Amino acid sequence: MALVDGQPRTLGLKPILERFIAHRRDVVTRRTRYELRKAKEREHILLGYKIALDHIDEIIALIKASASRDEASQKLQSFYALSEIQAKAILEMQLQRLTGLEKEKIVSELAEVQALITRLSAILSSEKLLLDVIKDELREVKNLFADPRRTEIQGEASDLSDEDLIAEEDMVVTFSHQGYVKRNPVSLYRAQRRGGRGKAGAGTTDEDFIEQIFVASTHAYVLIFTSKGRIFWLKVHELPQAGRAARGKAIVNLVALAQDEKIAALLPVKELQGAKKEEDDGAEVPEEPAAAAEESGAEDEVEETEATRVAAKAMQAAAGPYIVFVTQNGLIKRTKLQAFARPRPSGLKALSIEENDELVAVMHANGDEDVIIGTAQGMAIRFDQKEVRHMGRAAFGVKGITLEAGDKVVGAELANPGATLFTMTENGYGKRTAIEEYRLTHRGGKGVIDIKTGERNGNVVAVLQVTDADQVMIITNKGTLIRSRVADVSIIGRNTQGVRVMALSQEGEKVVGATRTPEEREADVAAAVVTEQAGNEDDDGSAPDGEQ
Repeated sequence: MALVDGQPRTLGLKPILERFIAHRRDVVTRRTRYELRKAKEREHILLGYKIALDHIDEIIALIKASASRDEASQKLQSFYALSEIQAKAILEMQLQRLTGLEKEKIVSELAEVQALITRLSAILSSEKLLLDVIKDELREVKNLFADPRRTEIQGEASDLSDEDLIAEEDMVVTFSHQGYVKRNPVSLYRAQRRGGRGKAGAGTTDEDFIEQIFVASTHAYVLIFTSKGRIFWLKVHELPQAGRAARGKAIVNLVALAQDEKIAALLPVKELQGAKKEEDDGAEVPEEPAAAAEESGAEDEVEETEATRVAAKAMQAAAGPYIVFVTQNGLIKRTKLQAFARPRPSGLKALSIEENDELVAVMHANGDEDVIIGTAQGMAIRFDQKEVRHMGRAAFGVKGITLEAGDKVVGAELANPGATLFTMTENGYGKRTAIEEYRLTHRGGKGVIDIKTGERNGNVVAVLQVTDADQVMIITNKGTLIRSRVADVSIIGRNTQGVRVMALSQEGEKVVGATRTPEEREADVAAAVVTEQAGNEDDDGSAPDGEQ
């Protein structure tokens, strides 16, 4: 885009060069005319000096005989055919210029000025000489300011996509309980040491809170899974960027959800592995020998040796990563991440779900983790992930846990050694139990008692894997929210009733959900996530607390 004769126009390379040459021609012409005018003015004065030096004695006598400056000027103009400008210059000439050396300088300068006038006149009368001046000046600019090319020309412009023009940088992405999403650069938050107060986080309403926060590159993917088993892809740079205190944009405005469909999970993925054709797109893969454990007697202890189990986990991790799905009716499915490597704007079926079922949990797994599934009636099962064979996108999955009548799955986690399982019931009671308390069994069993449900506790509403540093947000059907530190809940045995976590003061009030939440201030969370991704170093460069 350029201004041509005062009008904005889009120009190609050749027209741009033509306009530049025309501009330089105009500039050089105007400058040459100016220099020629100044040279002729100087020549005129020097010719007057020369006449005066040639008749110096007569002119001195004439000036001495004059009664005034004006009279002397008039006599000089009439006797020697000088102009008023020349006469004025002679009268103002210093006596030192009457020496022989100064006379030679005046004659020499006059010759130079006359040669310059000849050259400038030739430039204005010759198009070739004018273009030669332009070329010489451009070569001089090149010699003075040229440096090696820094950009690399690797292909045609058609090879570029919009993403190639977006700088790759880390973004803090937040997702709220009511479905609002936004992103901000990590650089927006200054680094703080432990004990810092952070900066104000995302704006939310009294009934909303930040449910998920993570740091991802602008070129990374965000996989969005819905309760009906569909998946949508968004690049991080496609998410709305808002201020730190802004609420963000409703994610339903970014993906096309059905009327009764809601977001089940968001998973950040740096890259989707090579998109190769999935031959198992519509059917289940034949069952692997490792997954052929019989479901009858599934609660029995796994009888393989620890060495065999470790080796099997290593093989599973090498074949991963996977996306693990768990549904409300107790089905579990594992699909390789590369099966989702062909994004579609309209979404894609991630798994098939029956009408009376819905997606409860979605997890990004390496392949070597154990799976823990918790139910509303207080049962939990833990089994090796390898017992779930990997399947195509359209498969329904296999049985993860056998449910009693009226029971349903409320949560699932990938077990981390040293973590605890936080269980929350609808009457405000909850507990924490070490992961190791849940023995390893085969998938498809009924599991073991996680918490005693009944009139006191009510049904389980959430099962979360937590650590002492975590916080949980609990919400009731009356819109009451409470943020509680996990460390305040004691670690107790598995088959227990738990302790009061939240007091319910209104009639008919029930806990309807709980989630592991980030800190209220995004800066602290962003710094923590970046530190974790950089190698779990402390903010002073030392190992995390408790490590040597």
